[in-house]
Formats: sequence, C-alpha cells, structure tokens
Amino acid sequence: MQEFIKEVSEAFRLTDTSNEAWDLIDAIIHEWHESAVAITSPDLAAAVYYAGKHPKNAPVP
Repeated sequence: MQEFIKEVSEAFRLTDTSNEAWDLIDAIIHEWHESAVAITSPDLAAAVYYAGKHPKNAPVP
C-alpha cells in the first residue's frame, strides 16, 4: 500500500506542471485495481498453482 501511495503522490505533484498528470493518476489507480482483482481471483490462483506443478507452457485444463 505504501508503494501505491508513493506512486499516486508523485503523480499528484505533477498536476501543476503537466496536463497529463491526471491521466497518469488514473492509470496508476487502474493498474493497482487490476492487480488487486487478479490477486484475489480463484481462477488465477488455480492457474498459478497448476503452472507450479506442471511443465512450462502446459495448457491449463
């Protein structure tokens, strides 16, 4: 969470000097949200478990 706050804070400091700062803040929040969704996904957990137990590039059932 500290890394997220750091990234958003750094981008927020650019709002006075950059027209694209708000887009950057939006992108950071979106990226972190997508990561949180992926981390809590049972399907992703199953895929990671499967990948750890089977050879690389093996299809996930």
